[in-house]
Amino acid sequence: MLLFMSRLLTLLFVFSFPYSALCQELNVPNGQQFAYTWHVVGKGGHKYDQLRTYIFRSLGRNDKGDNVFECQLVRAVEKDDPGASPDLDTDNPKATVFNNSGVLTPLALLQQPLTVTVSAKGKLLDIDGYDAVLSRVDRDWELQKGIRSQIESRKESLGYYIQDMFFQFPDQPIGSSGEWKDKRGVSYKMERLYGHPRGAVKVNKEVPEFNKASFSNESLLQISFVREGDVEEKGIYILDPKTGLVRDFSKNKSFEYSYSSVNDREVSELAIVMETNPKESNLDTAWLNMAIKTGLWSAAFGSGQDYNLEKMQRYFKTKDAQFEKTPLYQVNKLSLLQKLRKNPKAEALYSDLLMSIPNAYLSVPGLYHHLINKFHQLFEKDARLAYEVAGYFYQTKDFNSWLHETSAQNFLSSYSSNKESWDNGLEVVRLMHTDKNLAMRQTADPLFYWSQANKNPKDLNKLLSSANALSKMDNKTMQLGKGGRYGVLVYQLLVNEGKQAEANHLLDAILDKLHVVVVDTLYGGRKDDRSILAHAYQLKYLARKGSGDVNAIKYLSLAAQYSPTGPADKSRMSRYDKHFLKSKETYRQDFVEMLFSSGNEKQALKTFAAHISAEPESLEEMKSLYLRHFPQNDFKALMSDEVIVSWEKAPDFKLKDLNDNERTLKDYSGKWMVIDFWGTWCGPCVAELPEINTFNKELDEGKYPGATFLSIACKDYEQTVKAFLTKNNYEIPVLMSDNKIQFKYNIDGYPYKVMVSPTGRMITLERGKDWRKILKLFNRISGVW
Repeated sequence: MLLFMSRLLTLLFVFSFPYSALCQELNVPNGQQFAYTWHVVGKGGHKYDQLRTYIFRSLGRNDKGDNVFECQLVRAVEKDDPGASPDLDTDNPKATVFNNSGVLTPLALLQQPLTVTVSAKGKLLDIDGYDAVLSRVDRDWELQKGIRSQIESRKESLGYYIQDMFFQFPDQPIGSSGEWKDKRGVSYKMERLYGHPRGAVKVNKEVPEFNKASFSNESLLQISFVREGDVEEKGIYILDPKTGLVRDFSKNKSFEYSYSSVNDREVSELAIVMETNPKESNLDTAWLNMAIKTGLWSAAFGSGQDYNLEKMQRYFKTKDAQFEKTPLYQVNKLSLLQKLRKNPKAEALYSDLLMSIPNAYLSVPGLYHHLINKFHQLFEKDARLAYEVAGYFYQTKDFNSWLHETSAQNFLSSYSSNKESWDNGLEVVRLMHTDKNLAMRQTADPLFYWSQANKNPKDLNKLLSSANALSKMDNKTMQLGKGGRYGVLVYQLLVNEGKQAEANHLLDAILDKLHVVVVDTLYGGRKDDRSILAHAYQLKYLARKGSGDVNAIKYLSLAAQYSPTGPADKSRMSRYDKHFLKSKETYRQDFVEMLFSSGNEKQALKTFAAHISAEPESLEEMKSLYLRHFPQNDFKALMSDEVIVSWEKAPDFKLKDLNDNERTLKDYSGKWMVIDFWGTWCGPCVAELPEINTFNKELDEGKYPGATFLSIACKDYEQTVKAFLTKNNYEIPVLMSDNKIQFKYNIDGYPYKVMVSPTGRMITLERGKDWRKILKLFNRISGVW
């Protein structure tokens, strides 16, 4: 480890001086040590925040007169966004986000000696020792080929970082004006400074006025520079005139850039400060090697579908004692065994280890899937142990989802069908229900009340007690515990047992609570609860209708109103709610039928249009419904005048195809069209391309006149897309994204499809629905106009 002793002075004041007398080259005495903290923040289209601290020691000059330094990276911090938590902070390496492969390069370089050669004029000539770094990576980490190549390619970036720390003097002597311009068109001005006002150099501010109180006998050099044109730069160096070393450096830089069809602007702020007492990270090399070798990016134990159990076991045997109490080791160990698909020996070993590893060592943020597996295995077998597992991650989204999507299904079957499983599961929920921690109780309470009532609905004391408790639950319990779902389930139990009055009281309470939570914009489940609210109003409609209430239809109207309006209103959890409640996807169709039957055509058509927009696959059925009531009417005119006109207008675009031809939305007008947003990097996108290619060929052959297909490749390179299509013999039309189109169309993931009408109106098509069938349906029934 390099030792460091130096003295730092910051921003200083300007005086005229004959520049021929000042240092105009780098001349650092043999043995002098210094350190820099390099910090860059990206604020343009690409946001990032990176910090590095390097320590240097001069080794004197070589026989060519170049300066030679020993250099070590001693600290690194990486953030995806200036305001985000760090993916890497070498002061706290055990919090590293290892699923970001970008953290591996600074970790590979940390505390590794490099030899840096810099010319007398300050130009970086060579970095020696990088091959030794790669050799250590190969020996200790055994990375996948692509990830190893990534680290190898970062040597060039390291050169840019180090060059920033050394000012490049001009080849020609600096004249008395102190001004010059380099070959890139950058204008420089050198001035001599005295004194140092408080604060760091700010490139967007003028140098402060001379202050006698800040006067110092030591002089430094200020070199300001400006670059204009395609790349804009503005900055200030503060140099030591004796050695030519940088004391402070600040720079703003911005430029336009493009890749594929993407155009954006890079804006960055760089600051380099010479440190008197640099902060150095102390790294546990053994822990780091273990974390990476057993992690996502290593090929030490295999790759793809080919993993070696014996090799894993040999490694585990040598490391178990050392890392027995290390959570990441235990989690990575289990994850490695999971890679051995359809291997009974590995599956048995995984199960044994899962049960033997203490829960605390399985609780790694972002890697809770092994705790979930353990909870799942114990839920129906050992209530006390399952409850103990839940205590380690009950406040996470992972646990909440698993409990209400999977574990709760244990109570859907009748108690008599599996008493042991039922009793164990119910005991887990009861233990959570009686836990001293409020959040755990809120997560489990509604499930407990429903499950204890559903065990034996004939036990009216428990049934009524559960109903009473659910009617009084607070909003947080409604949210964390899926109170709406379980409240409605208990309502149905009450109805089945002939307790309609008590059921009505509970349903009214649940409706009131649902109305509160669905307007809470900070509540992630509010859209799921809107669907439950729609079903609850459907139940109220049926109850009021059954009692002879002539105004019951208003509740069916509310059921239609709160039904999902499209894919954005649905989620995985909402599908489970539908499964538990046996509810419909939407109640608009029921409402439309009621309105048509009552003769309220105007109101019916509004709901009719909304229903087709939300559930476009129902078009055939809705057409039959409409013509059954109005056989004399023109359904195509209805689609044009009532339905399509209610859709959102598709945003226009101007994108290039793979032959560099510019295309706009208008080029595709007059036809029904599906636009697919995809990328070669997206697994689900690639998986469906064979079927897309086949369907597109049918369109090209004229099998469905009036319909067409278009794809837009996002976050991709044109050459990558071309090579991909050629390799797979795909003949689909592709436009390249400009990195703006996906935002105009509110893309929330990939693949993402929208259907555009011949008049340029659009709806989003829900994932999992047969979009080809929907396109053909609208093309056939609505036609082209």
